[in-house]
Amino acid sequence: MSYPTYPRDLPGLAYSQIRRPKHNVSVQAHQSGGEVRMSYWAEPLWEWDLTYEVLRSGFRNGRSYTELQQIEGLLHVTNGGNTGFQFHDDDDYQRFQTDLGATDGTTTAFDLVMYQGANPYIAGPYHIGFLDTTQPFNLYVDGSLVDISDPTYGYSLATGTPMKQQLVFNAAPPSGHALTADFQFLYYARFQADSLDLEKFMHQLWGLKKVTLTSLRY
Repeated sequence: MSYPTYPRDLPGLAYSQIRRPKHNVSVQAHQSGGEVRMSYWAEPLWEWDLTYEVLRSGFRNGRSYTELQQIEGLLHVTNGGNTGFQFHDDDDYQRFQTDLGATDGTTTAFDLVMYQGANPYIAGPYHIGFLDTTQPFNLYVDGSLVDISDPTYGYSLATGTPMKQQLVFNAAPPSGHALTADFQFLYYARFQADSLDLEKFMHQLWGLKKVTLTSLRY
């Protein structure tokens, strides 16, 4: 299945933008003042609030503009929040030398994952939505870069299923070696609402005060 991509690099995207990491924790208070807490999610979800000051539509100054139609069209294609799409977060889209695990002599498939935060607080691994296959992917074995056609560590990339992007070796590599990788990724997301408030303020010029996107699990 092919997933659409949320429009990127539209010039009317304004500041500020809001990024909202979310967890789901139940807190039950005792009469004594103590608490019982339980987290229901192994991995967080994210939300983004985006504002567009200008979305151009129509023919202006010798050029055709479809910024309004790109966002409105995606809403229709996905039936509002019914279907997911690929979303590029301009501030969180790549990882370098990310730990993918260690070889054990039998495993051939390793999930592509990311970690969040920085020392001393690093959380994860969390599954990425989609691998950005338009960008380079670098695999390292014990810190050394290997080629995709290497006779021992030859591999392919399985990217068809959201949240299950995998590095797949042609044959099980030898045991006891650390795997790391550089890659870029996209979030698996949907529209939070089933409608958009598109405001026309001038001929062929529109604004969108807020559109909220929320990440998905598969």
